[in-house]
Amino acid sequence: MIETSGLYKALVVVGFPSSIFLAASQMCITFVVLLSFSLCGFVKIPKPSQILILRIIPFSCIFAVDVTMGLAGTGAISLPLFSALRRISNFFILFGERYFFGKRHSVLTHLALVTMITGAFVAASGDINFDPIGYSFIFINNLSTAAKGLLTKSRLSKHNFSSTTLLFYNSIFMFPFMTFLAVYTGAIQPVVEFSLWTNGFFVAGFIFSCLAAVTLQFLTFECTRLTSALTTSVVGVMKNTIVSYGGMFVGGDYVFTVVNFCGVTIGTIGAITYGVSMYLSKQVKLGILTSTKA
Repeated sequence: MIETSGLYKALVVVGFPSSIFLAASQMCITFVVLLSFSLCGFVKIPKPSQILILRIIPFSCIFAVDVTMGLAGTGAISLPLFSALRRISNFFILFGERYFFGKRHSVLTHLALVTMITGAFVAASGDINFDPIGYSFIFINNLSTAAKGLLTKSRLSKHNFSSTTLLFYNSIFMFPFMTFLAVYTGAIQPVVEFSLWTNGFFVAGFIFSCLAAVTLQFLTFECTRLTSALTTSVVGVMKNTIVSYGGMFVGGDYVFTVVNFCGVTIGTIGAITYGVSMYLSKQVKLGILTSTKA
């Protein structure tokens, strides 16, 4: 959720009271957009069946935890540190792919992940605004992200779901849950009374955040389907390099320390190393295919 977490962080800056309400809104917009596309014939979504529902529900449960913890963690600590600590989820995905899919990774890939995790711990050690609750949110978020990535790969590859099908039915199950959570936590009243609803720029930003969630989640599913859960996760880390460094200047909640800055940078180097590892692996496979054909 770091893609939409960056957008939510911008809402936090202006005092938006509820990450849960934002998540519920994103699910509602996802359902409306995909249903509209289906009715117009742009996408094909299968009718619900018992097998489909039983395979979607576990994914939606993990997704609910991931979204909730991700947004809560984003609001608890600075965005650069959040991005650095979230890289630990790649470690869980690595072993999950080995255990569930029998996928082996190169030594360079392991080195890249160790570098990213080292950077995360260095960044955390330099955090002078330590928040144990925020760190707990992120640890749970790392576990749920790994589980979500592995389940995504399973549903899209093993069970041949399309990305739009998974996204559509997930939004159906997620919206009632997030709405209930918003009501249960008392988030509705502060949101209704929020003063910036009369500000056109804020409303536009809120709507953009919801629409961006649809697009980014679809692209995430597609990336996982075509590659792997680990590659999707690390690609997100590489993309968030700009977010990490940009968050040091935008947001107002980042306290600069040399140790923390070095940790974020070490993690970024690890992400780049992973990209190099994937490129080299692809070149080796292409070389093997070429020699076989010859």
